[in-house]
Amino acid sequence: MQYDQQHIGKYWYVFDEMSGAMLYGFQTVVDSLAKKTTKIVYYDTSGHMVYGWQQIGRHRYYFDTLTGKRQVGHVTIGNTSYSFSNSGILSSWIERTINWFVQRKGKITYSMYASRNGSDGTADCSGAMTEAIWKAEASRPDSSALQWGGYNTVSMRPWLTQNGFQNIINGTAANNSSYEPRYGDVIIWGDLTGAAGHVMIVSRGAGHNANVISVCGYNDDAYHQAVQEFNYDWYYAYDDRPSFHVYRLSNPLKS
Repeated sequence: MQYDQQHIGKYWYVFDEMSGAMLYGFQTVVDSLAKKTTKIVYYDTSGHMVYGWQQIGRHRYYFDTLTGKRQVGHVTIGNTSYSFSNSGILSSWIERTINWFVQRKGKITYSMYASRNGSDGTADCSGAMTEAIWKAEASRPDSSALQWGGYNTVSMRPWLTQNGFQNIINGTAANNSSYEPRYGDVIIWGDLTGAAGHVMIVSRGAGHNANVISVCGYNDDAYHQAVQEFNYDWYYAYDDRPSFHVYRLSNPLKS
């Protein structure tokens, strides 16, 4: 595709050279005419080139604050070293936790009475969340929890706190509007265990556009349909607006 870069006001834009249409998303553009090099940048839905930390879909990226170039490999930002894949995706706890669920879509059947952690092809919400966060490099769960396949939605809360999550809000339907979901939030519904509780993680977007992913019994425990991803606002209303408890990593970029 031929393109035309233009600097308009304080923003860079890119247009298709043939149609004149404004382009969005990841684009490969000229980095240096003299060196004949290119760079990958990102244009948001307003057509603006983005800079710095960005959450795009399920992933977090970093774009050079001067050039907009997508960063890959090991990069020092401030005083901290970060690792990015060849496609620019940050390696982080949140990324690995969400990937645990994404990689098991269409492979897990809901059950509270078998492994609970997916090891036998079945799982429930809290067993799966325990396993996902643990394998993202959290501390080993207590043996008393592991013998039952993981924590439940009440017993996991101190473990989340021990691993750098902060309990940022506890609420009900009455104050739900004061909570703005963020990427990586672990949300627990209810104050009881078993089927009366549920846990999920914000997998993309934020606020009213946030999606959450979890293991659940949606579709009447259909075979291999336990991993589901829903819009959070819709899901909260669908589940009759339960009490909720939100845990957020104190360092959302934690590698």
